[in-house]
Amino acid sequence: MSLPQYARYVDSGLERIGQLPSHWRLMALKRVATFSYGDALPQDRRTDTGDVPVFGSNGELGRHDSANTSAPAIFVGRKGSYGALNWSDVPSFGIDTVYFVDARQCAAHLRWLCWGLHILGLNAISQDTGVPGLSREVAYQQQIPLPSAEEQASIASFLDRETAKIDALVRNSDG
Repeated sequence: MSLPQYARYVDSGLERIGQLPSHWRLMALKRVATFSYGDALPQDRRTDTGDVPVFGSNGELGRHDSANTSAPAIFVGRKGSYGALNWSDVPSFGIDTVYFVDARQCAAHLRWLCWGLHILGLNAISQDTGVPGLSREVAYQQQIPLPSAEEQASIASFLDRETAKIDALVRNSDG
């Protein structure tokens, strides 16, 4: 598959990003999204029958009867599996080991931001010595390439579509 090339590229100045289309700009993550802290939710308050998925730093880990996010939402591991990224299409509950971002805290296309966070390498910038963890302030300093809103939507759709194809191939090869 061949993707269209932009007319002009510039060096981003960041090795992990490389060249960018000249009309994109680098922006500190704190200018694009706010990481909200999850809330404490002891195991004995979670239910198996609730409609609301509960997310920790390693992904979905139970159910509850109320949400602390709108939908959709991105969950970013804060403690333990710091930097791990999870997505939910439904209102969810992020516990205190995650940050979450939903449309209320994001100036970008949310699905694009989820894909964009992958290039930041958040799982490699722990600031804690005892229990590994992701500092929100350190994450906020990371530079993320920012295409136009239209391009963000196109990129997110393309990546979702192509990843779904790969996932289907993997599922079919396991059977």
